[in-house]
Amino acid sequence: MNQIPLNLQYLNGYSFRGSCGTPFEIKVVESDVSQLVLTDKGTCLDPSLPPLFNFEVYELGVIDSYRGLSGQFSKVSEIEEFYAIDLTQNETFVSEATTDAFMVIPEIHGVFVDSILTDEADNLVFGSFWGRDTSIRELQGRLTLGRSAGGMTDFTVMGDDRHGESRKVFTRIPNIDSYEQMAGRVHTTILGDLVHCWLYQREVIKPDLANHRAILISQNEHPYNLWAVIKAVCPVPLLDHWQDTLIPQMIHKGMIKPLRGINQSGTQMAIDEDVMAMLVKDGCLNGTLAIN
Repeated sequence: MNQIPLNLQYLNGYSFRGSCGTPFEIKVVESDVSQLVLTDKGTCLDPSLPPLFNFEVYELGVIDSYRGLSGQFSKVSEIEEFYAIDLTQNETFVSEATTDAFMVIPEIHGVFVDSILTDEADNLVFGSFWGRDTSIRELQGRLTLGRSAGGMTDFTVMGDDRHGESRKVFTRIPNIDSYEQMAGRVHTTILGDLVHCWLYQREVIKPDLANHRAILISQNEHPYNLWAVIKAVCPVPLLDHWQDTLIPQMIHKGMIKPLRGINQSGTQMAIDEDVMAMLVKDGCLNGTLAIN
């Protein structure tokens, strides 16, 4: 079998995630037309020619171990989130084409973090964790135990963000029962089965309508559906053309706050009914909020 060139060896067997979170796996193969020439006798193999290689991208699925050839990526430059992990050395390596890097948790060996989001009190809002099954189970188990039993209620995330800057985030989890967890397996050729675990506050997926609270996470600092969530959570009726006037006022009153994160952005919303009613009343009286 011909040797894979060095510029493609680092791709073979590695995994990456698409922009929608779909896991993919890369396999470098020799081209079907490699070392073939067209002669007057037909197509013939010419071993003197250098072999040609290309890469195939397979879409992976957690259910029924689905693995299908994907035509979504035809060039290496189209892969923006390619990564590789050396679990034996507790190190992460990132390709030249990637924008994201993995961070580590010093308190637990073999657990890697690709994004983290905390509030102003350092409480975890959203975390994306990777590792082998035993490492992820250790993380989940220690978060449910008290300190006297070897558990933990806080940990540190360390590493470089997508801009290559060294970051360190202290994270608290005061009550693991108030969090939701979602986990799935991703199979890779070199690393075997990895577990991807999301840990997040319930308000991320279901707003607290009784207390007028919600959390929005996004890749951008300003989520596109902010106003829609405000109208759904707010106990005071709102008109759409009030959006540009009310959002800055809500930010000023502390009802909308940005969350702190690495490789992730978020917005926390907690609407005070009395304050919101006063903003709407004053705006209608002074004309800044038009009825029509």
